[in-house]
Amino acid sequence: MDFPDDISLMQAVATGDQQAFTSLFRRYYRTIFQFACRMTASPEAAEDLTQECFIRILRSAARFNASRGSLRVYLYTTARNLAIRESGKHRHDLWPDDEDSPGPADDAIGPEESVLRLEASEVVEKAVHVLPPAQKEVLILIEYQDLTLEEAAQVAGLDVGAVKSRLHRARVNLKKLLAPYFGRERMTNGPVER
Repeated sequence: MDFPDDISLMQAVATGDQQAFTSLFRRYYRTIFQFACRMTASPEAAEDLTQECFIRILRSAARFNASRGSLRVYLYTTARNLAIRESGKHRHDLWPDDEDSPGPADDAIGPEESVLRLEASEVVEKAVHVLPPAQKEVLILIEYQDLTLEEAAQVAGLDVGAVKSRLHRARVNLKKLLAPYFGRERMTNGPVER
């Protein structure tokens, strides 16, 4: 069965429709896992967090109220709350060693450019991870997860003005953190490439 929209999907999940839950999982797993990875800086913690998120969604499907926000916002809010709880339990090294994590492959570029891009990507990820949690959260939601300002505000439980302010401070702090790696003149000429 095909579920054309999230509301009908959640209604079916609430009735115990296993196929609907599978569709929900397939539709949103990757984006929630990516968000959790960026919030925790740990693929293992992100996997656990993502599974817990979907278990909670399954248990609370009957209470889902579309008038309070979209399913996408509901999922991100659940994942955000779990990430915050997880970060309180475990204090990770602020600059974790991720030597084993593979970077994005791009066959159109040479090996030297590929290594430079991977190194730059790792530096940016580490810099994002050391931002204050409130700044990191809105930066990840908007820049990496492509949520709108309004959606990010709903997820974080803030008004749009507060999200804009945190996003601005996150970008300013990120530029400061990345300046030693990319040079001041490059940092002031535009956004950092991911």
